[in-house]
Amino acid sequence: MFSLLCRIRRRLAGDGSFRKYLLYATGDLVLIIGGVLVALSLNNWNVEQQNRK
Repeated sequence: MFSLLCRIRRRLAGDGSFRKYLLYATGDLVLIIGGVLVALSLNNWNVEQQNRK
């Protein structure tokens, strides 16, 4: 999976299409931020469950 993303990034950067690369990078950041927010939400839920016990 990681190698696939690296190949896509290299191809977009090599074509000189900065707009496509910027769109790819923005999508990548959104996925990362979303993953962090989900992890924090699950952690908070877990802490609340432990405090109820």
